[in-house]
Amino acid sequence: MMKTVFKNKPLLQAGLFTLLFLTGCAQPQKGMQVSLQNAPYKRTIELSCNHPQLQSLLEQKIIQSRNLVLQPQNGFSEFHLVVDTSLERIKTLETKPRLMGRLQKAKIPVTFRSHYKVNNQTSLTLAQGHLSETTETLPTIYPSLSATAKINPQALQKMAEQILQETRTHIAVTPWSTRVTAVKDDNHVTIAVGEKEGLELGDTFTAESHPKATLQVVMFETLASGGNRAVLGLMEGFLPQAGRKLIADK
Repeated sequence: MMKTVFKNKPLLQAGLFTLLFLTGCAQPQKGMQVSLQNAPYKRTIELSCNHPQLQSLLEQKIIQSRNLVLQPQNGFSEFHLVVDTSLERIKTLETKPRLMGRLQKAKIPVTFRSHYKVNNQTSLTLAQGHLSETTETLPTIYPSLSATAKINPQALQKMAEQILQETRTHIAVTPWSTRVTAVKDDNHVTIAVGEKEGLELGDTFTAESHPKATLQVVMFETLASGGNRAVLGLMEGFLPQAGRKLIADK
């Protein structure tokens, strides 16, 4: 009979695991016990562009990116991408008078120029450059050389891809790191983010003993004096379950 009862070893192991788990939950909890595992981390970036269509394209591509997170323009992101565009007419518009004094519509070739600059949080320039694409705009009377003029969609796409490719190339891929620095009380846990100590931001929880605690992920900047200053609150919320990432993929 005993052999029949214990024949199904997987079920027995599962039952023992459940028993041990419940027994462990009944034990008094002794402080915060968190271990973290490596996981990918997306860099935060702000975008500023004076051309609405190009800005929309860049935003879409950043959102779809695996290693970038688009943030509001509040100055607290790790990186800042600034894009200034302009149009330059290649040749003079030639028109002929028409009935009622109207002028002939014509496609006027123009050069769509874009200057981009990528800065880090301390305004250090990581990358900058100029890109140019020849396109055509359809004027009503005279060609519009404003930033909102109609631009060839292919030219916009190519410009956006080039800018983001340069941005990714020059943004350092070395991730920030995290470490559990303090348990303020039973309701608050602080995880500090730095460049030298600890584990990687984006790591997953594998164990924790304060299921109702609040998680605070804070980025620290090293000052010239050698001290640290909190410069970015990345996340605040309930502690995730075991196996959940601190910063979830988007």
